[in-house]
Amino acid sequence: MVIDLIYFCLINFNNNNFMKQKYYVNNNAQSNGDHEIHVDTCYYFPMMHNRTYLGEFETCQEAVREAKKRYEKSNGCVDCCWLCHTS
Repeated sequence: MVIDLIYFCLINFNNNNFMKQKYYVNNNAQSNGDHEIHVDTCYYFPMMHNRTYLGEFETCQEAVREAKKRYEKSNGCVDCCWLCHTS
C-alpha cells in the first residue's frame, strides 16, 4: 500500500513537471483484444518486433489517445501505466 502511494506521488510529480516518457503499444492483442501501452522501462515491455513507438508524452492518457489511432481497443499496462489501465 505504501509503495503504491509513493509510486502515485512520483507519477504525479513527473506529470506536473512535464517530464515526458517514451511510450509504445504492443502490436499483439491481449486475450481480451486490448493492445497495451507501455513505457520503455516497463518489466513487461514487448520485444522489438512486437511493439510500435507512439512518441514522448507527459501522461499515459495522451499515449492511449495516440495508440487508439492504430488500435481502437488500447489501454494502459497494469504495471507501468496503471492510471490508464481499464481492463
